[in-house]
Amino acid sequence: MTNPIVTALVEQGYVELTPEQHRVDPSLMVQANRINHRLINSLSRFGEAAAVWRSGEHEADLFLMQRTGSSGTDQKAFLHIAHDLDDHLPPFITSSLTQIEIDDLKRLRFFFFELHRCVGAVVRGVTQRYPALFPSDIIDRYHAAAMVSQPYATSCLRGLAYPAQANQGGAKAHFDRDFITAHCGDEGGQLFGHTSLTGGVPLPLSPKPGNILLFWGIKAMLLSEGAVMPLRHSATAVPNVERRALVFFGQVDSPEPVANAQQTWEQYWQSRGVDNPSVPYERWFQS
Repeated sequence: MTNPIVTALVEQGYVELTPEQHRVDPSLMVQANRINHRLINSLSRFGEAAAVWRSGEHEADLFLMQRTGSSGTDQKAFLHIAHDLDDHLPPFITSSLTQIEIDDLKRLRFFFFELHRCVGAVVRGVTQRYPALFPSDIIDRYHAAAMVSQPYATSCLRGLAYPAQANQGGAKAHFDRDFITAHCGDEGGQLFGHTSLTGGVPLPLSPKPGNILLFWGIKAMLLSEGAVMPLRHSATAVPNVERRALVFFGQVDSPEPVANAQQTWEQYWQSRGVDNPSVPYERWFQS
């Protein structure tokens, strides 16, 4: 991974990769987006039963979830794919899946591992250029998070769909609670970054078609003790136009408390002139 990519990610907290840089076949993104749309529509027949819980987590975070957006009335759908999805689906769902749905889920899992490989190459580049930035075993923990099932520490692919609604509110400004995020395209909406570099003005960050936007999550800040910062970001949606995107959440396993994490979290907010929110730092290991 070239130094400019690594340097940009470390110094500004995000970087956009072209197909030549990320080496994920752009046609796979097109196919995965089409499959995501098809699956969300077909799997909705299971209703709330399609929201699957992983043991030890406080909410359903696998398969198909229906959630309410920033306006409080708009709806959105998240399809979460992880390596262990088959182990958690209830029998009545697996026995009801069509062959097309089974094949589609396999294709999305393949795309998940392609993104994992791509992001892993960047993380390795970061550790080679900045060896003291993260714990020495961070690469092993990153790969483990895509292969083991652990509460709040299992990487996943999110296919999101915001239905075409007049009151579609998008997503409020937030941090991702993973280690690193790969955002692949955004149809019918736009992603914005909120950084001190822009003086508070939202920065349009939706990647160009075929490109991938990488940015840090909360765990990267904690594990680097504040040396890298997560990207605060929001998303807008176009009224009466469906928004679709694919997002990879790269985790690290063993989310044990790390040294100085609470202090790092407080310093992060203080540097922005904001009182520390009353959220224990342990919760930011959850995603």
